[in-house]
Amino acid sequence: MLAKLTYLVVATFGACLVACNSNSRGLVVSSCGDPAPLTAPHVQGVGPYVVLLNAGVDAQGESQRLSMKYGFTATSVFLFGFEADLDAGTVEQLRCEASVEFIRFDDGTFGVL
Repeated sequence: MLAKLTYLVVATFGACLVACNSNSRGLVVSSCGDPAPLTAPHVQGVGPYVVLLNAGVDAQGESQRLSMKYGFTATSVFLFGFEADLDAGTVEQLRCEASVEFIRFDDGTFGVL
């Protein structure tokens, strides 16, 4: 009886951990305390995102650092940020970087930075 109760508690706790780290659309929720805003998220697969960096951050150097850390390639680097094809998990990791001001799915309406 105790073994079944222990299994039930562990299974419930595991399910809660999964549910608490995702939202109703199945996206992973950022684990950092103060993630950068994400506007116009792309829900499925890999998509083009614009990553705007904080003022004073060297966009070229930071895009190289982040691309090496998270395994993506910046398709364009601008004065204040970069564009890259990213999956949802990488987007959430980038939101926790101190250098990132906000991230937006590039639906073609963003303009040039």
